[in-house]
Order: sequence, then structure tokens, then C-alpha cells
Amino acid sequence: LVRFEKEQQVFDKQMKNCMAAINAKIGSELSAAEGTLAIMIYNGNDIKEKVNMIVRHAIMAGIKTEFEPRWQKYLKNVGDLIEVPIIAQGDIALDGIKVATDNMVKTVIVKSLPVIFTAIGGLLAGPIGAILLGALTAVIEEVFGAKKERNRRESIRQKLQSEIIPQISDAAGDAVEEELSAYISEVNAEIWQD
Repeated sequence: LVRFEKEQQVFDKQMKNCMAAINAKIGSELSAAEGTLAIMIYNGNDIKEKVNMIVRHAIMAGIKTEFEPRWQKYLKNVGDLIEVPIIAQGDIALDGIKVATDNMVKTVIVKSLPVIFTAIGGLLAGPIGAILLGALTAVIEEVFGAKKERNRRESIRQKLQSEIIPQISDAAGDAVEEELSAYISEVNAEIWQD
């Protein structure tokens, strides 16, 4: 039991680094799309679908590259401690419990995405709504000079960089972390029972 607790502690520390890397991936992918998002906002398009797609892709990639290898190693180490045979393809049997990593990734993503999309929708409604209202007002004006246009585009870019992207990254990261933590706790509880 002491060795199992040590494995848990090591994995918990790795989990923090893993979540930081996933959050960074989400922020990085959103930042990479900043130009496209700014143009969409400038043209009065709804960016929710585009943002959702970017976030979904970043989460899946982050979980696959950051979390999954650590999780498989943790389960292998725990399996070695309690002498549980390892099954091929990343599936691990724990006295009747079958933990399929691929299914776990899908489950975490499926459970966290509605929370993330709701948060994104709420975040985008305020800042984007204000920006779009400004865009409509600007179109109504008789003279829409090049300087005003540049200022408006720069304002959109700054809003994306300083507020929208960090808020979306934080909300998405929090939702994924909550789901991963719940899943890990459930598996650990099953291991302790056996």
C-alpha cells in the first residue's frame, strides 16, 4: 500500500504538469488562429463553431500526447505492484476491472466538451457581442476611414489576445482537469477496493 501511495503521489505531480501542457496547447492553438478569428469577428461572423473546433482538437491532441502516456505508465506501475497482468494495446485488467485508455480519452472529452462549449458561449457572448455592436455602429457611419478601420481591427486583436483566448483556455483546461481527476479517482478507488 505504501508503494501504491507513492505511485499515486508521483502521478499526481505529473498530472499537474500534464494539465499545464494541455492548457498551453489550447492557448497556443487559439493564438495560432488569432488572425482568422479577428477577421471573422471583423466581418461580423460568429466564431463559436471555429473556437469549439480548435479547442476540441487541442484537447484531444493534449490528452493523447501529454496525459495518455503518463496514465498508461502509472497503470502499468500499479499493475506491477499488485501483480496484475498487462493486456496488449494499452488495456489493463485490474481484478475484473478493464481500463481502456482510448475509451477513457473519449469519455473525458465527451463529458468535458459540453461544459467547455457552454463556458465558451458565455465568454463570447459578452466581449464578442460588444465588438460586433461596435462593428455595426461603424458600418452605419457615413465615413468609415482607414484609420478607424485599422483601430477597430487592432482593438479586436488585442481583445482576443488579452481577454478572450486566455479565458477560453482557462475554462477549457479547468473542465478537462475536472473530468480527468474524476476518472482517475474512480479508477484509484476501484484499485483500493481490490
